[in-house]
Amino acid sequence: MLFATGIVFVVGVLLAAGLFFWGQRKNSKALKLISVLPVVCGLVVFAPMVFLLVLWIGYWTFGDTSSGSTKSQSQSPGITNYAR
Repeated sequence: MLFATGIVFVVGVLLAAGLFFWGQRKNSKALKLISVLPVVCGLVVFAPMVFLLVLWIGYWTFGDTSSGSTKSQSQSPGITNYAR
């Protein structure tokens, strides 16, 4: 999924670059301004996927720390009851 959104971003950047250079050749400010639109569209698709990937990597790296502390608390009272 990340690769697909990366391809959309790259295509948007290439379209923007083509429009920008075409606007420079024709000395058209309108084409130069329109060239920003494909980059913005590519970022709208690509940026959330990168953010989601960073969140996934963070979860895989650090994991769910709350479940480890509840397991140790639930085991310790059972052990002390059997010892008495």
